[in-house]
Amino acid sequence: MAALAQRSREPGWRQRAGLARPTYTEFIDYEKTPDYARAILSAAPSTLSPEDVDALVEARTKRQEILRRPTPPCLCVIQSEAALQLEVGGREAMRKQLEHLETMAGHPSVEVQVIPDRAGAHAGLAGHTLIFDSLRSIALSPRDSLEVITRVRQEMRQQVERQWTSTPGPETAVWRKSSYSGQGGDCLEVTDNLPGTLLVRDSKTPDRTPLPFTPTTWTAFIRTL
Repeated sequence: MAALAQRSREPGWRQRAGLARPTYTEFIDYEKTPDYARAILSAAPSTLSPEDVDALVEARTKRQEILRRPTPPCLCVIQSEAALQLEVGGREAMRKQLEHLETMAGHPSVEVQVIPDRAGAHAGLAGHTLIFDSLRSIALSPRDSLEVITRVRQEMRQQVERQWTSTPGPETAVWRKSSYSGQGGDCLEVTDNLPGTLLVRDSKTPDRTPLPFTPTTWTAFIRTL
């Protein structure tokens, strides 16, 4: 602790240290896509209204603008491999989250390291985040970490593609009138029987290709109606 206290008095120590956040549940705000942030907020028990959730999502993802400054601070992130595997918001939303993390890892002022599953128990699991050097010693190098992120993202993309090819198509869908249909004769129909996927169509043009939604994107869409 004495060493940490001494380092904390050094100019720019916080910027150099960045943020160490190993977790099996979520990414930090500087890493989140809007869909990922919304899924996390929606999953937590709260009395937040949809408008409150939208405001929080905007505020949290807006923090990433600091990395677009002419002289951005250094951000060092330590992420557990298990957190990459959680399908927060669904596979498609999580795949986009991993794509975003890959992009961030390529930012000149951002360093992302992944603690592999084989590392077993470590101090980060107990919530200790002021042991940055200790955690970095068991994490993969930034290059190897990026390879892990890419591999997980590719595997998730393959799972999404297999899901689409194995999921019953519109011809076997069971359609129902959505409660968000208009009162002037417009009828929005949605499906109920397609796992992990929700199709939407206009009842006046049933032969047209329906729009696919994940549960997360559909929830975000109806909030705008």
